[in-house]
Amino acid sequence: MIEQEAKWLRAENAQLRQEVVSLTAKVKLLLEQLSKPVIKKDSHNSSLPPSSDIYRPAKTKSLRLKSDKKGGGQPGYEGTTLAMQAVPDKIIDLKSEYCQNCGASLSGSTYTLRAKRQVVEIPPILPIYEEYRQYSCTCRECQAGSRFSTWVLIALFNMAVRWSRLYLIFLCINIFHLCVFKTCLLKYFLCSFRREQ
Repeated sequence: MIEQEAKWLRAENAQLRQEVVSLTAKVKLLLEQLSKPVIKKDSHNSSLPPSSDIYRPAKTKSLRLKSDKKGGGQPGYEGTTLAMQAVPDKIIDLKSEYCQNCGASLSGSTYTLRAKRQVVEIPPILPIYEEYRQYSCTCRECQAGSRFSTWVLIALFNMAVRWSRLYLIFLCINIFHLCVFKTCLLKYFLCSFRREQ
């Protein structure tokens, strides 16, 4: 009886050793796979939809605080709208020429105004062309030809006025930025001076 039990234990021991060897091989294989760098698949490098991305960028959150009120206009609030002009620049009458029911002509019928709407059209910006004309004439006294000689100067003066406006705008912007820079620099030095003390 002891021999049978010993025989059975040896067989079980051999079987367990084989399982240990096979499991050790599987563990080595899995460790090798884990040591390799794995590219995680997402919607950028595969055909997966963007909704399946694990590391999605966070949605931007509103800075408004939560409120018990519903969205939109609140009760008692009187809204404002663009007022209609009493006398518009152009009036377009929309009148039907045929009956929508039977198709008969409506010429000669009296129409009543049902509704009106106004559309604001902003005209395109058009360039202004200035033409300077130089005239000449003959003097009655000395018969010499005379002409306006400073017309080029007038054109250049007008152009200089326009450029000086642009330069002043540019100068004001630069002065503002310089003031901001100096303020930041002064704050930096004051903070570093306070730290040293």
